[in-house]
Amino acid sequence: MRISGQATLDAPRESIWPLIFDPSSLLELLPGCEDVKQTAPDEYEARLNLRVPAVAGAYLAKVRVLDSQPLDWCRFEGEASGPAGRISGNASFTLAADGPATRIDYAGDAAISGPLAGMNPRFAEGIARTFISQGLAKLPALAAARAAEAPPAPPPQSRWASLITRIRAWFERARRGMRR
Repeated sequence: MRISGQATLDAPRESIWPLIFDPSSLLELLPGCEDVKQTAPDEYEARLNLRVPAVAGAYLAKVRVLDSQPLDWCRFEGEASGPAGRISGNASFTLAADGPATRIDYAGDAAISGPLAGMNPRFAEGIARTFISQGLAKLPALAAARAAEAPPAPPPQSRWASLITRIRAWFERARRGMRR
């Protein structure tokens, strides 16, 4: 099964990227997700409980990031296994700034085995697209909520700006001292 698509998310990619790799965010983004753990720097495990006919049941999913360029793209592989069978595959996505929004392009290949393999391929693809759409739809709101929680970052100062600020302060003190 091959899935690909794109979506535009109403949030900057700087706020989208970290959510994709944060276990607490993944817990909110993945449909049916009950638990997510980061087991190594680029590896995750999740427990999912799906209630969709033909795939209903508890699944253990493992995902490993193969390669990434922060804010731009990521390539990963994974598998999910449960009572209805096993799905394994690989996927990639790219994030591109689209004004204040982010365009995400994604593609993936999956192999299905066990009883799940007997499912109509169009039905399986429809379920996958629904899960992807549900997760992507939640990303902008989650990004906004996380941005509201975080204190504003101080504006970056270059070494020269810092030096100029100190020189101005020294001149101001000297000028005040000369007035006395």
